[in-house]
Amino acid sequence: MVNLLSLFTLSLLSLSSLASATTEAQSPTEGTVPFELRQLTTDSFKLSTSSGLWLVEHYSPQCGHCREFAPTWAKIAEEKKDLEKVTGFHMAQVNCLAQGDLCNSNGVKFYPDIRLYQDGIELDPYTLSRSPGVLTEYIETISRRYAKRAPVASPVTAGVGASGVQDVKGRAGSEVVSLDKAGLEKVKQDGGFVKFFAPWCGHCKKLAPVFAELASELAGQITVAEVNCEDLPALCKSEGVLGYPQLFLFANGQKYEHTGARSLSSMSAFAKKALASGDLEYVNADNINDIAKKEEVFFIYLHSYSSSAEDLKTVMDASRSLIGSATVFQSRDPDLFKLTGVSPLSGPVLLSFKDHTPSTPLLTLAFTPTPKTLSVEKVASFLEENKLPTVVKLDSGNFGDVMKNKRGSLVVLAGLRAGDENGREKLREVATAWRKGGRKFDQGVIFAWMDGDKWGKWLSSNYGMSKSKMPQVVVADPSKYEYYDVTLELEKIEFEGASIFSTLEGVYQHFLKPRSIESWGERAMRAFGLKMQGWQDRATSHPVISLLALGAFTLTGLWAIRTCVRWDFPEVGHQKLTERLD
Repeated sequence: MVNLLSLFTLSLLSLSSLASATTEAQSPTEGTVPFELRQLTTDSFKLSTSSGLWLVEHYSPQCGHCREFAPTWAKIAEEKKDLEKVTGFHMAQVNCLAQGDLCNSNGVKFYPDIRLYQDGIELDPYTLSRSPGVLTEYIETISRRYAKRAPVASPVTAGVGASGVQDVKGRAGSEVVSLDKAGLEKVKQDGGFVKFFAPWCGHCKKLAPVFAELASELAGQITVAEVNCEDLPALCKSEGVLGYPQLFLFANGQKYEHTGARSLSSMSAFAKKALASGDLEYVNADNINDIAKKEEVFFIYLHSYSSSAEDLKTVMDASRSLIGSATVFQSRDPDLFKLTGVSPLSGPVLLSFKDHTPSTPLLTLAFTPTPKTLSVEKVASFLEENKLPTVVKLDSGNFGDVMKNKRGSLVVLAGLRAGDENGREKLREVATAWRKGGRKFDQGVIFAWMDGDKWGKWLSSNYGMSKSKMPQVVVADPSKYEYYDVTLELEKIEFEGASIFSTLEGVYQHFLKPRSIESWGERAMRAFGLKMQGWQDRATSHPVISLLALGAFTLTGLWAIRTCVRWDFPEVGHQKLTERLD
């Protein structure tokens, strides 16, 4: 009885000593939430350790080494508590006096027994020194290593086959399929790469054999098809076809337009990227330099272990708007947070990198903690606005992205002779300075240059540039078929920063009068075409009102004709007013 009483008293003293050590290590300041060591039980152990990285101390309150180690464990656990949100690292304890069955099932033979669990799997036990310095260094190493690895599974991987390509119904053979309205609807549902063309179009004829090769290359992956817009004009109009050939890819419930080069490699890469599962490739600080060497523009969604899956899905969905252009990656590597100067505790961010620079993001879209995540449209808009390099080389392959982009951006367009490296570097310096301190146009400003030797005639006919006078520059407004070639002082714009800035300022203030790249006849025809398009759109939107208006117009016309006929050719007994009275 005495022995049992002594043992009970010793247990109470041990618990009191352990609690005292823990309390001493915590010493919370006034106004803060006291830190509590996480205790695992038989009921919570398996579920808790199934996700993340867990360092678990199995201890006994009766163990002298455990009591001696208690302040160190409590202090480090409090210091590293933020790692739970950043890297998914957790520290916890199991009281083997209270959870004997759990400790037995875990094979605990001595105390304290420190073990590491990763996503539910037990790794090598901790056998190093229990000194604060050694344990802290160990925790930093394993938590960083865990965070640098790609997540076990992305929240959106449905439909991905073994090849990593999204499953698409109705996979076709190696020939281009001609579509009617019903066929197009099926392709839109099942997936397909569709060319809208006209038989008389020269560019369409040139594309035909390349498109046939594309069908052969993508055989078994997606249908490659075409729609003859001469035979089906209403169908093409309903799909938004504005010119020939126009290429649309339907996949994953989305519609993408291919505006890049119409080469086999470009179209094939575009299609395969669109067919990908949608997961964002995982990167870390170890390979960021290699990516920056290959990618002139790229984005990284930098998130932590506690970031919501909903935010990641939003970025994944928005990234589809970049099919065929810049790439969006993801990472939760602590070293990448440090490299880019972003705090992992501030919430996930979307970073924009340009000009092969891996350590300095140019722009940041923050996913600050809010009751509602950012919309797909807002994220897609950020990606669209920043998908081009600081300075773009303009050619036929990216003409649509630059001169016909969705925002209707102004374009500072320079004509440079081939090999003019100094001119390109000077334009880059001007563009960088404008990005840092220039006016913020709602539609944005793009800086671009063209090879004057290759595109000299086009630059001359549209913007009055001359090869002999290059480098030359204008500020173009492609959406209005206009451009500006003078400064605020009404002097000819020069190829230097102050002059370009002056012209942009004049455009911003609506002080300068633009020049048109069209003749008066072309402007009149375009205005007439837009007017007709407007009438057609209104008729389509309001068919009943349009029919009533057409009927009224017809009746009015018939009445007017009848009146004129009676006026000139009256019945017997009426005198023509056109007859002479003399």
